[in-house]
Amino acid sequence: MRLNLSFETWTEDFAYILGVIYGDGSVFQRKDGNYVIRLHVKDEDFAEAFYQALKRLGLNPYKSKPSDGYWQVVGYSKDLALKLQSVIFNEIKEQEDAILVMFIRGLYDSEGCLTIRKRKNRPSPQSSLRILNTDKPLLNLCKDILLKLGVHACINRQSRKRDYFALCITSPYEIHSFLRKIDSSIKRKTLASFKAKLSKFMKFKYVLHLDWDYPIPEKWKEVWKEHIIAMLDRMNLQAERIITTPSPSREGGIHIWLHVLSARKLYETDINMLQWLCNDCPTRVWINSLRIDRGLRVYWNKLFTRHLWRKPLPEQCEKCRLRYYLNKMRVEFMKKQKLESIT
Repeated sequence: MRLNLSFETWTEDFAYILGVIYGDGSVFQRKDGNYVIRLHVKDEDFAEAFYQALKRLGLNPYKSKPSDGYWQVVGYSKDLALKLQSVIFNEIKEQEDAILVMFIRGLYDSEGCLTIRKRKNRPSPQSSLRILNTDKPLLNLCKDILLKLGVHACINRQSRKRDYFALCITSPYEIHSFLRKIDSSIKRKTLASFKAKLSKFMKFKYVLHLDWDYPIPEKWKEVWKEHIIAMLDRMNLQAERIITTPSPSREGGIHIWLHVLSARKLYETDINMLQWLCNDCPTRVWINSLRIDRGLRVYWNKLFTRHLWRKPLPEQCEKCRLRYYLNKMRVEFMKKQKLESIT
């Protein structure tokens, strides 16, 4: 069948089919000369997604469930088959982010697995997202694409007897980021399924409030996130989300909400200590300690949205030279930080 489609420009459906072909799918030419694109899997939702992608490309595929209990999707097209067989890795790298996302989704649907296990010697469960394949250059390509999309992964050898490799993501934060950006056509591999599995082990959720008074370069923020995630993992805690917003009370400042999952209950002093380890304002940590000692259990961990002055400053304070020069230095520092973040 000849397609009503030009392959000069890639589409998301073509990228998804290509990712599937690198995994469970197959492309071949039969003895009668027909070119076949086929998928044979046990997940009906996966088969349906592949079936719909072929239809949107102009094919007339069919879907069936043989007696072995596996779903089969078959389509016929010489144009599509030859294009799938001729794609090279460098051509994939040059595509837009939306195309790359669908390529990774196709491969993840085919070769990916998502597991959460609880070991006896660890209070917190271990999460793992893996994409298994014997083609290491393919996994290196996926690793580079994920890094471009903001997800960090590593490649491990899975078997000593033969070349069998796995693209691994073990940090819950990175798994959450992968599933939020890539998603899956298979229900048991989605973000909702991951959260449901994780919630069975991580019974407690806390939100750390962090206050930074001055602007920080974007590169520093990324390094900080990596260190915080690693630190929490070492403490048997899991960073689920990190949300940053500009501080409404101080120009250039940042408010951060760090969502943390825990298998054990954390007390106010534990949360305050974690905020100090995550580089919260030292003065705020000290004030929070005083509030906790006073018996506050609800309103001790607030992020202020504006400055509250009980009374105007005395005239001599307003005209103080030291105050004037400190404010001037602060403005110059903020301008410098903004220039560095732009460059």
